[in-house]
Amino acid sequence: MTKAEAPRPSYREVLDHIRQHHPGCPGRHAHRIITRVIGRPHWRGVRLGEAVGVEMQNYVRHHLTNYDNLLALQGLDKAEARSLIKGKVRKIIAKWDRSKGAPAEPAAPEG
Repeated sequence: MTKAEAPRPSYREVLDHIRQHHPGCPGRHAHRIITRVIGRPHWRGVRLGEAVGVEMQNYVRHHLTNYDNLLALQGLDKAEARSLIKGKVRKIIAKWDRSKGAPAEPAAPEG
């Protein structure tokens, strides 16, 4: 089986992974991360933990920091902007990793 032929993970599989490894991730964020993992074909055949980790970092960077502002308004390049926000990204994900409570049930996927 080639990578392109590998099945995509299901919504439930990704949700279960996030609940187990990132139990503090709020449901609204978990839903968006899940849809990114299952909706992107380049994650086929990749370990689920790797796909979730990369998408979670990307999501936090773009939605929970001022990264996009640094690029657009400050004129920084990606490396400079990432360097400035990497501590905040790590802190948010570490909080989600350590939290004891499971995330709220994300909204059902559309479609």
